Amino acid sequence: MPDSIPELDLHGLRIGEALTMTRRFLEQSQEQGFLTVSVVYGKGKGSPGGEGVLRVLIPRAMENEWNDLVAAFRRRVEPDGRDGGVEVDLRPAEEP
Repeated sequence: MPDSIPELDLHGLRIGEALTMTRRFLEQSQEQGFLTVSVVYGKGKGSPGGEGVLRVLIPRAMENEWNDLVAAFRRRVEPDGRDGGVEVDLRPAEEP
């Protein structure tokens, strides 16, 4: 992945913090004219039960709540078959 793509790393954040920070990151990236960004939420290995809650909640929010920002996203699947983040295509910012 090119270094020029902005990236947000959510490791260690609580659910509410992660959702708020992700929404803010997407808004700011859109305002700055970026068309593609990366959000890393981890695989959940340190989570209770070894299943990451953010792996479910972040993509769900992108699909259902953040349609004004997100045009599409792709999970970044690792060699072990699990994803630890997404690459996000942002909608262009609306002209005032």
